Amino acid sequence: MCVRTAACNGALDEQIRLAERMQAGESYTPTVPRWEIDPATGERRRIEWPRRLYAWFWQVDGSEWFVTLRYGNRCIELARGRRAVQVDCLGEVVATLKTLRDAAGEGEFDAGLESASRAIHARFRA
Repeated sequence: MCVRTAACNGALDEQIRLAERMQAGESYTPTVPRWEIDPATGERRRIEWPRRLYAWFWQVDGSEWFVTLRYGNRCIELARGRRAVQVDCLGEVVATLKTLRDAAGEGEFDAGLESASRAIHARFRA
């Protein structure tokens, strides 16, 4: 498994948690550790800071849902000419994300991830 695939699996796990919480009617805000200095004592302490998470799935016209696979700000092509999967309900979104995670673990999206990675990194080489 390449490094990009492992990162994609971690991101897909987070998307699955987000979809499951949405399905249960709860909110989900992931956190990242940060260090801050307490102004009163001057000592350094570790805190959990909320991190912004954008969903890779959305609902159109209150009926159908669309699910994408992303690398950075790029949508990965799932099949030739297809960048999203259409499903009927939020429960199917969770199942689709799990299927995408399994497929990514088998390396089915390695070429798409590599292409998106090159496109993103090309902007920084100038």
